[in-house]
Amino acid sequence: MISVDEVDALAAKAHAAQENRIGVPYVEHVRSVAAGLAPFGDELVMAGLLHDILEDTDWTAERLREAGVPARVVEIVEAVTNQPGVA
Repeated sequence: MISVDEVDALAAKAHAAQENRIGVPYVEHVRSVAAGLAPFGDELVMAGLLHDILEDTDWTAERLREAGVPARVVEIVEAVTNQPGVA
């Protein structure tokens, strides 16, 4: 199974070219979300690191599973992903 550090590296690579509106690397946002979820365990930390990956990068849920991300983490990421056309 993939570790939190490996998921962090995956998120950093996936969001590498992205910055927020004030020029801060976008990965800092997902790391901040993950840090807030740390008291709730590694699955939620991983989900926090990956929470924007499906909507903001070319990664898919299937690719996350193939990379070794636990199925429960992928389910959480899918659940929090904004779907086009859904309010």
